[in-house]
Amino acid sequence: MLAPALSTFRDLGSWNEAVLVRERIAACHSMFISKDDPYTSAVNRADDTVSAQRLQEIEPGMISYLAPGESVTFGNPGSGNSNNYDQFVMRHLRSIGAALGLPYELVSKDFSQTNYSSARAALLEARRVFNRWQRYLIEHLCTHAYSMVIEEAWLRGEIPFREFDEHREALTASRWVPPTFGWVDPRKEVEAATLSIQTGLSSLAIEAAAQGRDWEQVLEQQAREKQLRQELGLQTEPPDKIEESDEPGA
Repeated sequence: MLAPALSTFRDLGSWNEAVLVRERIAACHSMFISKDDPYTSAVNRADDTVSAQRLQEIEPGMISYLAPGESVTFGNPGSGNSNNYDQFVMRHLRSIGAALGLPYELVSKDFSQTNYSSARAALLEARRVFNRWQRYLIEHLCTHAYSMVIEEAWLRGEIPFREFDEHREALTASRWVPPTFGWVDPRKEVEAATLSIQTGLSSLAIEAAAQGRDWEQVLEQQAREKQLRQELGLQTEPPDKIEESDEPGA
């Protein structure tokens, strides 16, 4: 799935390396000493530190007296395209996201320029891609692996069933519930799911699977909770409508 974006990854990595090297060079060259007559300047020095060394280190607060004929020029290397670094990285991350079928916000984990509508649109688009990957894994890996596990258990004698080959499809059948997706606005999405079920556009099984739950387990758990509420003398039916409140934290 990353094959279409490999060249973009390479370009982005090369750019990051070039920017890092340029910034290191800019930090290393702080000043340059110019000499009108290098030979005379070396002879007229008052100390015995004359050597062929061309590079020296400086420290904070250091004071250096220059010899006659020497002048200092502070290095101010250009930043090249560093000012466009964020735009360059963002454009490449968008290209990588397009190759993967994912929005920029999820690829970069950057939601600083999004609002509710754009974030919801990005997540919905990403869910289509994730659902496709999940279905592919279920159909090409999980289902076959589960079938082989059941068959191996039968071969080991752990499943006492003689006519396994005749009922293989029924015995190895499985239903997989992928992990859930987070809600952008839980209240609105629950109301939309409820309305879809009531109008027949969806079902409890579909909506429960979208949240990573098994609808049969949901109903069984609701029945157990309802029975326990009856035993404890608590209210067994949920309120018809949750009243909205303007109070902070409500």
